[in-house]
Amino acid sequence: MSGVCVVIVTYGNRVHLLKQVMNSCIKNNVSKIIVIDNASQEESASKLSEFSMANPDKVSVFRMSRNLGSAGGFKRGIEEALKYRECEYILLLDDDNVMLENCTNVLLYNFNRLEPIYGKDNLVLSAYRVSLNQLSHRAIKRGVFLGFHLKDLLRKLAGILKEERVMDTGLDNINVELDTAPWGGLFFHKQLIQKYGLPDEKFILYTDDTEFTYRITKNGGKIFFISSAKIIDIEKEVGGESLRINLLTYLSASRSKVYYSVRNTAYFELYCKMDTTIIRKINRLVYVLILRMLSIIYYNKRSNFNVIIEAIRDGESGRLGRSY
Repeated sequence: MSGVCVVIVTYGNRVHLLKQVMNSCIKNNVSKIIVIDNASQEESASKLSEFSMANPDKVSVFRMSRNLGSAGGFKRGIEEALKYRECEYILLLDDDNVMLENCTNVLLYNFNRLEPIYGKDNLVLSAYRVSLNQLSHRAIKRGVFLGFHLKDLLRKLAGILKEERVMDTGLDNINVELDTAPWGGLFFHKQLIQKYGLPDEKFILYTDDTEFTYRITKNGGKIFFISSAKIIDIEKEVGGESLRINLLTYLSASRSKVYYSVRNTAYFELYCKMDTTIIRKINRLVYVLILRMLSIIYYNKRSNFNVIIEAIRDGESGRLGRSY
């Protein structure tokens, strides 16, 4: 057995995706699969229960009475993982993250290489999400507001902004450090939690993974990107919705999605990143003005503009927790 415990959070009616993820875990010979069912639909819960009963030694499902969000879901899942003696390592996956062959072995190999240098309680690996630009997390930028910076806008208008591409160079990328990383693909020893704590459930969803991983690197821990441990986001492969929210999309998305995304990012920038620079204040002013103009042009989107302003105020005032 590998000693790897996988924690997966699911919701809604996504069991068709989740089954593929769990099958990839079984093929990777993980020791345990813990699924946090965030109040999914009854049909999904029933099928998930059937899969668990067919694999009783491998799969444990914990059904929540309400959706705890990703923050609360992963917190609960990690708490359950820590109870299993056979689980030395924890791997977090979204419910559409299918591991390719040998993924856990590659993660274990690299962890064992780096652990003598950094320590079990100070090291995190981030598997390569093939459809995600993880190297954008390589360094926390100062002066930005909700990911917006005037200089980036000017580059976009000039048509010269290019995405940094991830090159598949095997183990050559083990020395690429990240300041933050997404939940899906995070790999660490259980001792890390004793040192840095659990996810903060008050974030509910959005930016919760950024806060958790930045908490580690800000205090001396290390996150390394492992390009040879590959994960496919199957929902995005079949045309799933992108979680990237910006400008017009902010004005069109659901109120709860907009609120938590904006509030949590604003909170992170002030209270975690401690960014009180003048350039952030300028970017904040320009960003809000642009959104205001768009909300006037697209009159039916004005209500979302009010949600955004509320979210910014709550985040910058330090108010977290469930609001929608």
